[in-house]
Amino acid sequence: MSKNLGFILYQRVVKLCLLSVLLYFGCRAILTNISGVMSNVFSVNLPKNEYILSSGQAMNPRFSEMSLQLFCFVPTYEKMLSTRAVAVRDTWGRRCDRMIFAADEDNKTFPTLKMGEPGRKMLWAKVRDTFEFLFDNYLEKYDWFYKGDDNTYVIVENMKLHLSKYDPDRPWFFGHRFKAFLKEGYVSGGPGYVLSRGALRLLGPKLKMNNYTTTGCMPGHQNGGPFRGEDFRMGECLASLGIAPSRTLDEKGRELFHVFNLEGVLSDVKGLTWYHFFNYYPHKGKFECCSERSVSFHYVSPQQIYAIEYLLYHVNPVVHNLPM
Repeated sequence: MSKNLGFILYQRVVKLCLLSVLLYFGCRAILTNISGVMSNVFSVNLPKNEYILSSGQAMNPRFSEMSLQLFCFVPTYEKMLSTRAVAVRDTWGRRCDRMIFAADEDNKTFPTLKMGEPGRKMLWAKVRDTFEFLFDNYLEKYDWFYKGDDNTYVIVENMKLHLSKYDPDRPWFFGHRFKAFLKEGYVSGGPGYVLSRGALRLLGPKLKMNNYTTTGCMPGHQNGGPFRGEDFRMGECLASLGIAPSRTLDEKGRELFHVFNLEGVLSDVKGLTWYHFFNYYPHKGKFECCSERSVSFHYVSPQQIYAIEYLLYHVNPVVHNLPM
């Protein structure tokens, strides 16, 4: 009798163990399905190879690991220091790994560095002198060098994400591409442009020469006539080195660098004949205008700079990517 009882107890223990195993895997499958459904409802739909930091900002592990170093500079003027320049300094400028303002005079309290000649018409001299200064002092210390305007807003994280795909020791030139005047076009100065260390390494020696005929690089004291602004002159210098603007569209053909502010790029800009004449890629209106990983917007007032900063870094929506 005791043997039968023992055998019965043994069978029940085996059955209980089997039932426990089945329950474990069954519950696990159910929980996995529920988790999948919930993640689809509440996901942020980040691009591949991205993750969310505690601050809520999306970053790419590759440039975090390689410690991508970005040097930013902004040409400005004394009368703009208390309005435009201070807005840049106190917002997106803080996210560059190094930031300087190239101005008409040295100002240790702001601070600024005196570069080029005073006045808006001498912008090329200011930009040229600053890039020569970067070549002499920071070439091997930074990977990328960005020139922006004092009425531009830059999403530095998105810029670094884009740049992380490229080798900084090769000659790269990124920004909003125009097609006029040069065979391969040039890049608009408004939303800013980025040179790799490899590009600056080639450009630096040319900037030290002042013979336009032999170098193809306009001396700093000459502006160059109508439709020959600072951005064209930079494109001309780089073209003489065989460096053309590289593509700055996302996988859906949407722009990263924007010539106008957000209101401007969301419009159809049909009346802006000059823009369509210059623009290398056809403009797309409304929500197709801009990449989800847009880098910069131009013609942004100081008030708009602070407003964008607040919306991007101080507002946390509860639910992302709801159907439109």
